[in-house]
Amino acid sequence: MHADTATRQHWMSVLAHSQPAELAARLNALNITGRL
Repeated sequence: MHADTATRQHWMSVLAHSQPAELAARLNALNITGRL
């Protein structure tokens, strides 16, 4: 998955403010959608 700088900065912000469980859920959702 290629992300432009804005997208990458958005995700860094999301990750920085996420709880571990929420982060795991987000990554899991990303992995699922990324494989479709």
